[in-house]
Amino acid sequence: MLCVQHRCESYGGDRCEKCTRHSRGALAQCQNLQLGGNLIGDVGMAAFAQAIKPASEGGSGALPACTYIDMSGNPAGEEAQHAVENAMENRE
Repeated sequence: MLCVQHRCESYGGDRCEKCTRHSRGALAQCQNLQLGGNLIGDVGMAAFAQAIKPASEGGSGALPACTYIDMSGNPAGEEAQHAVENAMENRE
């Protein structure tokens, strides 16, 4: 299994050490993430969707406390933007 955030190998379905540290780090405390008007494309949106999803649902769980995320004005496609929206909605 490939860790999306770090491009490292994670064997047996376990999260890599970096992913584990992220879930306890600064992102774990983040409640409001405003990244509108940047150059975040499809790959970046997919990474954020994975970070939003809890680990129990196949995500990395790196943003467990995030209740608001603004990704407007980024060049990502509609499908990638919907992935982030769906990840937020499905956590609630």
